[in-house]
Amino acid sequence: MLVVGTIIAALSIPSMLNAYSSARPVRLGGFLFLLGVVLVSVAIVNNPNGYTFEDIPDAFLRVFARIGG
Repeated sequence: MLVVGTIIAALSIPSMLNAYSSARPVRLGGFLFLLGVVLVSVAIVNNPNGYTFEDIPDAFLRVFARIGG
């Protein structure tokens, strides 16, 4: 959840900036950013030891190693 939430939140930023610069409502980008923040929050709460900034790259590597094979 940490990795997916981080990716979703990061990918929502260009959408929010585009909507803001075009004077349109920031609906989809805002929803995706909120979804990403909720996923990261749930991951932090569900991990009994919590996460530190040093754990984040390791979490990404573990997830991509599982996906890659």
